[in-house]
Amino acid sequence: MAHTFSITSLPTLDRYFFEGEPAPYVLLGSCGIFTSVMLATLGADVFYSGPHGDGFDEALTAPIRAAGVRIELFHLPGPRATLELRFNAAGEMAFFERIRGIEANFTAEHLPPAFWEGAIYWVGTCPTQVQQAVARRGKSQGTPVCLTTQKKYTGRLDSLLEVTPYLSTLFTNNTEARTWSRSEAGDASLHSVLERLRESSPGLRIVITRGARGAWLIEGEDFYSVPAAPVSELRYSIGAGDTFAANLAYALHTGLPVETALRRAVTAAAIKMRAVGYFEPPRPEEIDASLDRHGADLTVQHTTWGSPTAAGWINGEESAS
Repeated sequence: MAHTFSITSLPTLDRYFFEGEPAPYVLLGSCGIFTSVMLATLGADVFYSGPHGDGFDEALTAPIRAAGVRIELFHLPGPRATLELRFNAAGEMAFFERIRGIEANFTAEHLPPAFWEGAIYWVGTCPTQVQQAVARRGKSQGTPVCLTTQKKYTGRLDSLLEVTPYLSTLFTNNTEARTWSRSEAGDASLHSVLERLRESSPGLRIVITRGARGAWLIEGEDFYSVPAAPVSELRYSIGAGDTFAANLAYALHTGLPVETALRRAVTAAAIKMRAVGYFEPPRPEEIDASLDRHGADLTVQHTTWGSPTAAGWINGEESAS
């Protein structure tokens, strides 16, 4: 294989405005890029590819390449995809606008040959047909496929269940998972959503971040829960979930036990919140140092699916949401 991780998503021109600061932060965004930069920082061999629209500034790729990501973008005619976020003085998001631009024109056939040489495929925000095509091809040739859902399946659980049989790992968060069965009657229970995911693909690894309450990993009959790591410096939380996912995937790929991988992942996510974007991703030695200080407090609990403990965890999450 030419590289370990092949990642795709829809890159967006991101502008982050913070009240009291004279100019916005401008970067090439998307969950796939955040994930790629984090994986490369850990030492993984990463290839990233995705489309850009008209008027693209190649200089935006510089920090991604500097992190060690091999990036190959391709042009699709049409308006570029953009994201604008504005934050008030308290650091709370006050405005959100996404323009999808060329997204609808993006197909898996646009991905370059190098993408298909990866040992692991990872799909982020992009058209459903791209996610399905990459997942099906990966399954057919024995290549593991990870999917980060990124609000793509609100009210569309049946569409997600068409993809899950071809996935090895599904990354999402607790709030988003409940919206997949959204209807006029409201959101379905988290337990019912998880049951349907498990039924659709018994071997699927389901990873759910839960904000300040930590994260879950469900695989087969195993159900793990890890608390959140302490955050010493909170500047910007967007991208923390991608940081968690990248660290977990890399740790498991390199053979670390699930418990160790989960502790490293929540620790990395906490460190990432110190900076905007992906300009200061947590380095392995920083994660190690933080674990030396706080690792004893990050006890990973384990139970089995269907146990009273598992039911208690899920019911507690329902109550807290």
